[in-house]
Amino acid sequence: MEVTIRSRNFPVSPAVKSYAEEKLQKLEKYSRKIIEAHVMLSLERYRHIAEIVLRVNGGDIAGRAESPDMYASIDTVVDKLERMLNKRKDKVTRRRQRATIRESGLVEGETAPAGPEPVRVVPLQMTVDDAMEALEKTEEEVLVFVNSATSRTTVLHRRNDGTFTLIEPVK
Repeated sequence: MEVTIRSRNFPVSPAVKSYAEEKLQKLEKYSRKIIEAHVMLSLERYRHIAEIVLRVNGGDIAGRAESPDMYASIDTVVDKLERMLNKRKDKVTRRRQRATIRESGLVEGETAPAGPEPVRVVPLQMTVDDAMEALEKTEEEVLVFVNSATSRTTVLHRRNDGTFTLIEPVK
């Protein structure tokens, strides 16, 4: 990153220059696409003003801060630029995630299944009474089985109050 430091109404000391350059180097961890930085330091009566324009791949990011101390002004404007770079980085990340979701075929707002692929199980053939007994023996809430009376896949659900709900397909 190329850093240009200029001043208005006062000469810039080497200490202030090196401090500003050091602070700007820390911004590179938020975006490696910073091409150059223009720093304008000015003094108007008791106000020390620091203005920084970062030329970033894809546009410019500008910040301005003023305080009674030049070092504090530099710190404040660098903090502002840091937040702006983070926001920009998050925006790009969200766009990439949305594009990935669209490519995967999921509807936006729907989350991808976490963890490993689901295990495919062939349901056992049993009566409703046998399914109720099997569900009572386990801590599971749902049992999928093939009803031996109808030869259809059926779902048995245990409710919180201990009763059962039987879900059968419509003919």
